[in-house]
Amino acid sequence: MARLTELIDSVEDMKVLFVGDAIIDEYQYVSPIGKSAKENMIATLAEDREIFAGGVFAAANHVATFCRHVDIVTSLGDADAYEDIIRNSLRANIGLHVVRRPGTPTTRKTRFVDTGYGMRKLFELYTMDDRPREDDRLPASSFGGGSSDRCSSSFDAFLRYARISGGDPPST
Repeated sequence: MARLTELIDSVEDMKVLFVGDAIIDEYQYVSPIGKSAKENMIATLAEDREIFAGGVFAAANHVATFCRHVDIVTSLGDADAYEDIIRNSLRANIGLHVVRRPGTPTTRKTRFVDTGYGMRKLFELYTMDDRPREDDRLPASSFGGGSSDRCSSSFDAFLRYARISGGDPPST
């Protein structure tokens, strides 16, 4: 236990940079009301809804409990950006740096959850556009004034948080 406390204490003055995916986690709580008469599907009744800032925001919030300061670099779509939800969810020691992606939504994972029988997830719906685009690439000058040494000296740790689907953009 002493070693664990020592490790946690060793990161308290660190500045950490997260680069990763903005993901909004939405939970639609429903109860099944039966099979649809005309279709081969289950009909459900909407009961409640919750929205959280997930992805890189959740990861950064966890790290920010141990470190002095955390910065996040992420992209948001211009349609349904959820920026108020995101900013309101971040700890005070987190800085948010947003790159806008015109014509795309901010990634949202909507999970439909059956409120009976132990909150069982029925299915997920992804709203996203993860196709790489040439205009998504930022010049190095966007981070640390163009010098990788300057950028790396500004932070004690760099963490990349990426969703499982979509993969990396092709290298050029």
